[in-house]
Amino acid sequence: MRRIMDALSHTGISLGHFLGAFQQRESLAQGTVSAETSLATPVQTTKHQCPICEKSFQTSSALSGHGPARCAIKHGKELPS
Repeated sequence: MRRIMDALSHTGISLGHFLGAFQQRESLAQGTVSAETSLATPVQTTKHQCPICEKSFQTSSALSGHGPARCAIKHGKELPS
């Protein structure tokens, strides 16, 4: 489970969105929800992107935890003003 959580955090997808999409696919496969209903309500995500490496995060706190300043040092770049 920890590996899944880590992989999702690196892609910027929350566990809730991942599980919601999984449940939607299962419902479609079982025929309990029509494709039209499923596709009519797209999942909206807010992405917060590192200005240095362009990695996306679901929340601003996740981006802060990533540390754009440390990322700039790691990649030998300057932080944008």
